[in-house]
Amino acid sequence: MMRKLLLLTLVFIFCLHGNIFSQTSARFEAMRLMQEGEMFLQNGEWDKALFNYTSAIQVDLNFPDAYVKRALLYQSLGKNQLAINDFNEAARLNPSSVYIYNKRAKAKILAYDYKGSIEDINKAISMDPSDITLREQRVNDFILSNNYENAINDLDTIIAKSFFPDLEKIKKAIVFVLKKDFTASKELLDDVVKRNDTTALIFDLYGLIQMHLKNINYSIDLFSKAIEHDSNFSLAYYNRSVAYRLINENPKAKQDLDSALSITKNNANVFFARAVLKKEMGDFKGSLADYSKAIGLNDSYLDAIYNRAIIKKYLGAYNDAMLDVNKLIELSPDKPENWNVKGNIQLLFDNYQEAISDYSKAIEIDFEYAEAYFNRGVTYVIMNRIVDGCEDIKRSISLGYKDKQNFKGKFCNK
Repeated sequence: MMRKLLLLTLVFIFCLHGNIFSQTSARFEAMRLMQEGEMFLQNGEWDKALFNYTSAIQVDLNFPDAYVKRALLYQSLGKNQLAINDFNEAARLNPSSVYIYNKRAKAKILAYDYKGSIEDINKAISMDPSDITLREQRVNDFILSNNYENAINDLDTIIAKSFFPDLEKIKKAIVFVLKKDFTASKELLDDVVKRNDTTALIFDLYGLIQMHLKNINYSIDLFSKAIEHDSNFSLAYYNRSVAYRLINENPKAKQDLDSALSITKNNANVFFARAVLKKEMGDFKGSLADYSKAIGLNDSYLDAIYNRAIIKKYLGAYNDAMLDVNKLIELSPDKPENWNVKGNIQLLFDNYQEAISDYSKAIEIDFEYAEAYFNRGVTYVIMNRIVDGCEDIKRSISLGYKDKQNFKGKFCNK
């Protein structure tokens, strides 16, 4: 009996050692693949690097570092949702990693999930409250989610602990601009200027203040001074383009956006701004190209996907427009305007019942969405359901929608 127990114990130990050896071997192979992937990445061979990181994951499904590496590469490629998926797996495998929560927070910002980003950075701060860089990251989250008071509170904490607080004061001045407290913003900038030369960034911020105060020509002068101080300051070109648009100087605005993109070739927001401007100038194909570039740099850029769908609809590329709308709904199913646009495209294909369903979904999300009521009403009228159509059209007008085509007058006089 004793001998049998000893034999079973030996078998168990052998199996355990074999399992451990197998896991260790897999980990070493995954690490080798990751190191090779790093070399590919340094040489700009992103496809090969991605293949290696994926291979590392397949070799060792429980290796969080492999998921993190692939997530960071996905993020660089503008594939933010795929990056978040990998960060999710890494966090599941290593829930005590401050680094993973911090990186996932940044990925969520790029995917416009500001609430999720704040949750992640709060988690990271709770795990390492002494890391001031995490609090700085949370400031960015608060600013992007319009939570300005919390941003100011964090900045005050950072300023109190900083040996060189002027950069944080400049960021605080930016928050005050966003809050439309221009007096407080200017006071902070004036205080910084007392101890420093007036930099391109400070001229740019003074320009933003004057632009918000409707002193457009003065703001253009300040943005120009920022550019004189630093001809590679792409943000000043971008801001001056906004000012030019406010005084209907669209060619000058486009020239500034062109300059900004010649400096920062991979800025999705500048491509988006130029796309909007090109549409206003009647260059629909150019607008479509710029929206596509913005989406290529950030596949979660909802506004760019939405606007590109509209442009495609204008250009008669209805099938392509529907692909964009379906992508929008996949990324943001709770936005009623996405369902409304989908309904509009269904209507172009004479898919009346599908259009009704999409407009109804938009109304279900927002019970006071006047445009969706109007569009559904028009669709009912086309289907010869006049009573239902008129009820929706009247409802839309009561909610403030302008009946430009006078459908109410033509069909709903009774």
